[in-house]
Amino acid sequence: MNRYYGNIGDVWKHLVLAELLALEPPKHYWETHAGSASYPLTHSPDRDYGVYRFIERADSVPELAESRYATELRRLAADGVAPASFPGSALLAMRMLGKDAEYLLCDLDPESVASLNAAAAELGLREKDVVREADGMTTVVEEARKLKGESEGVVVTIDPFQPFEIAGGISALELAAGLIEDDFKVLYWYGYDTPEQRSYPMGVLREYAREAGTSVWCGDLMLVAAAGQSEQEVEQLLAGAEGPGAGCGVVCGNFSQASLDRCARLGEAVAKAWEDARLPNGSPGALEFLAVSS
Repeated sequence: MNRYYGNIGDVWKHLVLAELLALEPPKHYWETHAGSASYPLTHSPDRDYGVYRFIERADSVPELAESRYATELRRLAADGVAPASFPGSALLAMRMLGKDAEYLLCDLDPESVASLNAAAAELGLREKDVVREADGMTTVVEEARKLKGESEGVVVTIDPFQPFEIAGGISALELAAGLIEDDFKVLYWYGYDTPEQRSYPMGVLREYAREAGTSVWCGDLMLVAAAGQSEQEVEQLLAGAEGPGAGCGVVCGNFSQASLDRCARLGEAVAKAWEDARLPNGSPGALEFLAVSS
């Protein structure tokens, strides 16, 4: 099981993804590392700092209260109580897009695949051949070749555990670059350990986008307290916490400027909602938002 579910990195990824799917619903939705459909929503230090804080603070920040992600969490809740389970990105997509989209949700873990199949069946999507127990990297490469001429109707979420690991001759970052270059809509999640690494995927993805005449946008959330700190100092700051280290972000390729502007406002709203937050170990947990465009 993904032990990081419900942390701030997950919340930011899902917040952006849900908004983009609502604003630009695709004909095809793909994930390279789909994980389980949902996870038990129980308290932990990282979930308290992440999804539970979002649930507690969203209604007091208009941009978050009006977000599609907040709407989905409210739909899953009962009588104002937090949802019993935390939806993964694949389940969010299936709930939002329903039968209007085709799906390719890949994972190598049999339990995750079983949970995705069960969720698809519950939503009436079983006949769509939604889930594959397969390596998502190579599978997406193969499917992308088939739909290269229809790429504008495809959204691909890439959320790798090892972004630089080579799978099937390609890394997750290279896959994202190739898809963006071919006009697929891409959401690429990343985390980093030191402030110097902030928004690091943009260095590669922006060059590919410029050469292809396409566009990329990066929305990055970094711990304010991590600024100017070494990796060892960041580790001390985060002692006792799991998660994306000094910060995390998403790179979005080939979405409209209006949609990206909306995501930027959501990033600013997250920073506002977390301005007095504390990390699980009691250290200051305020976040700074940075948007970078190609």
